[in-house]
Amino acid sequence: MTTSHLAELLAYAQEHTGSAADRQAGFVAAYFENTDPDEVQARGSATLFALANAHWRLLDAPRAANSAKLRVFNPTLAEDGFVSEHTVIQIVNDNMPFLVDSVTMAINRSGRTAHWIVHPLMSVARDTQGGIAAVSTVATANAAGKQDKIESLILVECDRIVAVTEQQALADELSRVLADVRGAVDDWPAMLARVQ
Repeated sequence: MTTSHLAELLAYAQEHTGSAADRQAGFVAAYFENTDPDEVQARGSATLFALANAHWRLLDAPRAANSAKLRVFNPTLAEDGFVSEHTVIQIVNDNMPFLVDSVTMAINRSGRTAHWIVHPLMSVARDTQGGIAAVSTVATANAAGKQDKIESLILVECDRIVAVTEQQALADELSRVLADVRGAVDDWPAMLARVQ
């Protein structure tokens, strides 16, 4: 993201977040920090803010340990604050290898194409109810010496899925794939030890 796009997005976020402006603006900036500037420019500040805000809500919802939260949806202005010609997939998962590749392959296996992927890693401190207490980029957290959990946020825009049953089928498949990735990542040290 270019400096001018970031400034425009931050100004928009400040204007539209009220009392949560500082926390939310920082999250929005971190969310799109490594995003292709052409993709950012094509969407505009209002859509980018709405995308990040929808993912914030998913991140802020408590989730069970060792599980992912995900949403597969066709955004509407009324519910999400933006519209898209694509179906949107948003995922919150503990950070681990193979996530983006596995999610992309699952989407491809469903006969759909992933058109845009955003994958910020966030350092997240949670309160006792599981909501967000603090969030920052991993680099910012490391510089401050924080040891908060690293969570992987994945946004994918794929070919539009009209039927709610097909959206749910993809969500179920993605949940299964993410569980398989977790199993492989958690088990590899034991498997390696056994091989040795």
